[in-house]
Amino acid sequence: MLSVKEIMTSSVITISDHEMVSDARQIMDEHHFRHIPVVDGDNKLVGVVTQRDLLKAESSSLQTSSGEARQAAETTTRIADIMSAKIKSVSPEDSLKGAGLILQNTKIGCLPVEENGCVVGIITDSDFVGAAISLIDELDSFEDAGSEN
Repeated sequence: MLSVKEIMTSSVITISDHEMVSDARQIMDEHHFRHIPVVDGDNKLVGVVTQRDLLKAESSSLQTSSGEARQAAETTTRIADIMSAKIKSVSPEDSLKGAGLILQNTKIGCLPVEENGCVVGIITDSDFVGAAISLIDELDSFEDAGSEN
C-alpha cells in the first residue's frame, strides 16, 4: 500500500493564526503556494489559509477604494479571521488512496499531514497530479518495452 509520506511535501511552511493576511500573501507569492497550514502558539494545526481565502477576503472585508487602503487592511487583518478552520488532515502512514478520496470527495485542494499533533507535511491535488504523471510514464515505458519483443 502506498502511503501519504510517499508523495507529501515534508518541508512545509506554516503560518501562525496571529499573523496578518499580508504575511500569508507574501509567503504564497514568494513560494508559489496556494495553501498554508495555520498553527497556534504550540505549533498545533488550527486551520488552513488558501489562495481562495485571500481572494474572498479581498473582495469582501478587505475591499477598499485604493491599493494603499487595501494594503493597510491586509496588515491589520489576522489569519485567524479569514482561514478555513474546519479542516481535514491525514497522517504520513495513511493510505495514499484514502487521502486522494478525501480530496476528491470534499473538493478541497490540500490535506495537512500531522504526526503526534504537529504538522509534518502537506499533500495537495498537485502532488496527486505529479504521481499520476509518474505512473503514466511507467506504464508507457512498460508498454514500449513490451512492444519491442
